[in-house]
Amino acid sequence: MGTDADFEPDGEATDDNVTHPMGTGPTLADRIPVMARRQSIREIIYYFSSKPVTTIPTVTSLNIDDWPAGQISVMWVHIVSDAFGSPVCVPVMLAKGPAPGKVVGLTAAIHGNEVSGIPTIQKIFHDLAPHICNLKGAVVAVPCCNQFGFENATRFYQDGSDLNRCFASAFKAEKGVGTATRSHQYCKNLFERVLANCNVLIDLHTASFGRHNSFYVRADMRLPSVARLARLVQPQIIVHNVRDARGICHVRIRSNGVSQVGTGGDGGGGTLRGAATARGIDSVTIEIGDSTSFNRTLIGMTYAGIARVLDDIGVVEVPEFRALDETRPPTVICSHSYWMQTDVGGVLDVVPRCAELVVRGQFLASVVDIFGFVIRKYVAPEDGVVIGKSTNPANVQGDRILHLGVVAPPAMFNDDGTIQRDVVITSQHGVICGD
Repeated sequence: MGTDADFEPDGEATDDNVTHPMGTGPTLADRIPVMARRQSIREIIYYFSSKPVTTIPTVTSLNIDDWPAGQISVMWVHIVSDAFGSPVCVPVMLAKGPAPGKVVGLTAAIHGNEVSGIPTIQKIFHDLAPHICNLKGAVVAVPCCNQFGFENATRFYQDGSDLNRCFASAFKAEKGVGTATRSHQYCKNLFERVLANCNVLIDLHTASFGRHNSFYVRADMRLPSVARLARLVQPQIIVHNVRDARGICHVRIRSNGVSQVGTGGDGGGGTLRGAATARGIDSVTIEIGDSTSFNRTLIGMTYAGIARVLDDIGVVEVPEFRALDETRPPTVICSHSYWMQTDVGGVLDVVPRCAELVVRGQFLASVVDIFGFVIRKYVAPEDGVVIGKSTNPANVQGDRILHLGVVAPPAMFNDDGTIQRDVVITSQHGVICGD
């Protein structure tokens, strides 16, 4: 894939130093003349210039109609206020075409230490610039949703909350149910002032600290438009994950031969994807490897997947990425997933690789004491695929071992590739996972 230079801010914007997004492969800019490329890139405010060509404005909300068509704009959007009464803002990027069309939203770093989405968004906008006059609709991006978390290399917001669990409660408070905390108000305003503009939303994440992830997508595979988005990204794995209006994950679990509705997963839901889906926005979550670092290979795959989505829904023509990459293994689609957790403390060693298929009874991990004596061995409770794994050997009892996806059987799918609405899960060995 690319070199380190691919992710460094470029110098003065000329055609000579507009790099390929992920190395030497095709980019959105390859299809137009150099002179047109030079002129259009110089007209935008962007990180690859040595310094901004004008002051970046601060606004109270993003109203796409207020911004000029046929160019890329950047701004700060006021979300909440701090203890001095000063605005706390998020950076927003807008690529607005002259023709009408869908609005695609891209978000990153809602967990502040999950940073691989930031260069992904930057490169998407870098390569949209030459095509801006042919764009239909718009692309809206928030390259860092959680400034506090990003600055402090932490997953959480300044009050210790996980922002991606706060969206449901934020909208409950809006309806007079309870009082919204600072994190809930932050999420509500972020959604209403920026993301409510979108018809499609792609939320970019990575693994948490001390874990390693495959390249995978979470999506409600019952919905044809969402299932299509997920497949266009061409991840290693797709996890079917359903959210109701409250953001809570619902599945059907067969227990002792009796089918019943169950909920699972992530501390009560409240994800951005759940909030968007509940409001009619086609939404998926993409997991791009590990936190606090850039995985260039997976960033490249994500870039190609987003380009494919933009082409498919008609925002911009990108024939280079239109076809799926046939050199990559087929995407594995899971009906659900869960984390296995330890029941003893000690030094943890997890063996399988991410995206590896495992079978029931296969050895997965061991826990030894500090002297090296084996305390416990763990095996796969059923067939599945490794979505993610713990990489932190310092294991306290109850810590996570491995994120296991249960592969959806062919009978679960409709003819159009969606998953049937009345899904029955025939086994459950852990907590069903959310975003």
